[in-house]
Amino acid sequence: IPDWGRVTLKQVYYSWQLTVICLFWNFITALAALDYGGKSTGVGAGIAACFLVCFVPCSYLCWFHPLYNAMRKDSSLRFGWFFFVFGFQFLSACFFAVGFPGTGASGIFIA
Repeated sequence: IPDWGRVTLKQVYYSWQLTVICLFWNFITALAALDYGGKSTGVGAGIAACFLVCFVPCSYLCWFHPLYNAMRKDSSLRFGWFFFVFGFQFLSACFFAVGFPGTGASGIFIA
């Protein structure tokens, strides 16, 4: 990796780690909602588990690894792919933060 990209790549790696932590926390809060005794049927916990299992490897393969390759090879097409997928990841993070009931997202509306 060239010197101009090391700091940026390190920050994006920390961002990816934060994404993994947030998905794990979403799963933990969905499990806690099962124990709360409300109207939770377990669908949210199941969907949260699917999000955790699917989104962690997909986020690595679809936006962190392409950015790593883009930094290594200085490829504008790979930078474009990173920004497209990372933008989608940002929108899904906003969706998780809001937390509509029955979607597996434990956000503001669920709290």
